[in-house]
Amino acid sequence: MRFSTPNVRKKSQKMALVALVLLVALVPAFAKQKVIVLKGHTHWLFGAEFSADGKRIITASWDRTARVWNAQNGQCLAILKGQVQSAQFSADGKRIVTAGDDNMARVWDASSYQCLTVFKGHTDSVDAQFSPDGKRIATGSCDHTARVWDATSGQCLSILKGHNKCVWAPQFSADGKRIVTYGDNTPQVWDASSGKCLAVLKGHEEFVNTAQFSADGKRIVTASSDKTARVWNAISGQCLMVLRGHEETGVGAEFSADGKRVVTCSRDKTARVWDVGP
Repeated sequence: MRFSTPNVRKKSQKMALVALVLLVALVPAFAKQKVIVLKGHTHWLFGAEFSADGKRIITASWDRTARVWNAQNGQCLAILKGQVQSAQFSADGKRIVTAGDDNMARVWDASSYQCLTVFKGHTDSVDAQFSPDGKRIATGSCDHTARVWDATSGQCLSILKGHNKCVWAPQFSADGKRIVTYGDNTPQVWDASSGKCLAVLKGHEEFVNTAQFSADGKRIVTASSDKTARVWNAISGQCLMVLRGHEETGVGAEFSADGKRVVTCSRDKTARVWDVGP
């Protein structure tokens, strides 16, 4: 069929009109977008996260500081110093933990921004996480150990030994009863009270770059430089599933809230979603 020129012109005009209407409709939505730029750090950032109530943001930077910001207007509320490489609010938003390459972690009052406790004992750079109830802190270090501390007194409760590489970002289970550590190619699960090793997750051929519990604490997902992710039984340490498909190092992995899926990301410039069952 051959279209006449007037028909083509009419069709083009109609399409242009529809596009214009859509553009007019979308402009208010774009106009309502508000972007707040948090300026002040003098070097690149390691990370940023909201407080639980969403009213504040904390950032950690290579400039050796953490900064607390008003999430509504971007105002800098405090600068926390001390060789900072990681920073996190407690779940109740009342305290902040920072850690860095001065081999120490620090807890700060999140209202006055005064340093409350300094955690000393590691002999190399440190990362730190609060337990879900905020009563303990887990630290991982390039001294190849992790430690569990009383978050108020700063007393070291246990030293978790068994890795032969840097230990990064130890993760508590949601109930706070267990900790998973990683850094070499064998993540390990620990009793958070006694410091006893409960399971060693064997199977990865290269460094593990992340390990996360499922919400119910029954499984762990890991991602490795061997280009795979794995799902494990968090009690027995048995490998339940190997997720293959990424073409480069796996750098992140996390369960969905219901535990039915896992999202992974890689240096191959892709993220992938996997069905891992109930």
